[in-house]
Amino acid sequence: MGFSLSIPITGKIKSSTFPPQDSEYITASIDFPRGTPFAKRVKITRDVEEHIKATDGFMNYSFFNPNSLMMGGRNQSLYIGLGDPRNRIITSFDVADNLREKFKDVEGADIRIKQQSAGPPESDFPILFQINGDNLKDLKSAAKEAGDYLKELDDVRLVNDGVEGETEPQIKVELDKKKMKDENVVPVVAAAVVRNIFAMESVAKIRPEDTGETINLNLLTEKKFRDSNNDLEKTKVPKTDGSTIELKKIAKITEVNELASINKYDGKRYIKVQAELKEGTEAASVEKKINNFLSADKLEDLGLEKDAVSYRGEVMANSEALDKIFIMLLLAMIFVYIILVAQFNSFFQPLIIVMAVPLALVGVFPALLITGNVLSFLANVGVVALVGIVVNDAIVFIDYANRLYRRDNDFVQALITAGQVRFKPILSTSITTIGGVLPLALVSDFWGPIGMAIIGGLAFSTIGTLVVIPAAYTFLHNASGSISKALGR
Repeated sequence: MGFSLSIPITGKIKSSTFPPQDSEYITASIDFPRGTPFAKRVKITRDVEEHIKATDGFMNYSFFNPNSLMMGGRNQSLYIGLGDPRNRIITSFDVADNLREKFKDVEGADIRIKQQSAGPPESDFPILFQINGDNLKDLKSAAKEAGDYLKELDDVRLVNDGVEGETEPQIKVELDKKKMKDENVVPVVAAAVVRNIFAMESVAKIRPEDTGETINLNLLTEKKFRDSNNDLEKTKVPKTDGSTIELKKIAKITEVNELASINKYDGKRYIKVQAELKEGTEAASVEKKINNFLSADKLEDLGLEKDAVSYRGEVMANSEALDKIFIMLLLAMIFVYIILVAQFNSFFQPLIIVMAVPLALVGVFPALLITGNVLSFLANVGVVALVGIVVNDAIVFIDYANRLYRRDNDFVQALITAGQVRFKPILSTSITTIGGVLPLALVSDFWGPIGMAIIGGLAFSTIGTLVVIPAAYTFLHNASGSISKALGR
């Protein structure tokens, strides 16, 4: 029993909320680095198309947004049709692997192939975590190290560290407070001058008589003065005495490559690191490696707080789903117990009947492991459904044993007779239920986990009803007798 219940903890059963299926199509996503020229984006897209056409199992393809390239988009997504899985030998998993191998030759973009899951849309990256902090330089350094570490792992196929390919050329202006004080320049005025160079400033509003609509007049520095350091350095900044001074004398102006956007969460900056895994790789095992690499000491060495990393990937989604399933399972057991208390007019006998539920769990995990099914959302739904199914055999057994005991006043003989008389009905009920669920487990990969969870749990709980339940009932009966004698009743 201990071994069976420990199977999910050991990781022998793969866990996924909605595992990918052999589907009628897959999708390809092309991500271009910032600043990729239009001609290069077109060439890469054409190369991807040629690889798709030359792949076995391919039927047709189309773009989700054909105008994305023309509009300067950094992402191009394709739908790749494969046809009905029942009418082809090669699976969508094989097609995806073949394409990934071919796309290794395509340079200048990150190309991802995504298998379709049977559930709602999920994140493209099973591994996804945020590195939070106030210092952007430290964040970039930590994200780069985490990305480099992930690239070295054999289980990881593609990595986006949130830094590489996300930067673009920028002009950085750092005002020097000491120099501004020495030159009698008001910092707010200097900052306003710099801001007005790069951003439009509303200077007036007009309302033509013929239309009556208000029109904003905005002032923006010409592009040639914004793109040239030399012109920017010569920008005049007013002083308190009415004269002006060149910007370069009170500020440091440099050309840098910085992140195109800064993301914030709970008031702190963060950089998102993402990774795609090879088929069959458990996200939990990779996330554990990352957690060990980005230890509290490591984060402190990088200038970040000990809890600077927060995970948002597949593991977190699975954990949240399992938490909800556990609450549902607990509520189901409570409701069943309350109903049984009213039926048996006892608080103790329903506890014995509800024991059939953990007995069923002992059979669920080996069944999933042997058949190669995943501990998915539907498998967990099957576990919850077992609460209402497996108690039926225990109810039949306990109820009949109680009637025999009240009639003959021989507890042990009542249990033996109940086992003999109810053996065939209990076995028949379980076999017919298993027979009804069996097509569900065999016909579809989608419904397979829920079917096998019910079959495995019901099979083991049937044995438990005839062996463990009588033993537990005997123990409870003897214990209650001893307590009654001790109290002098």
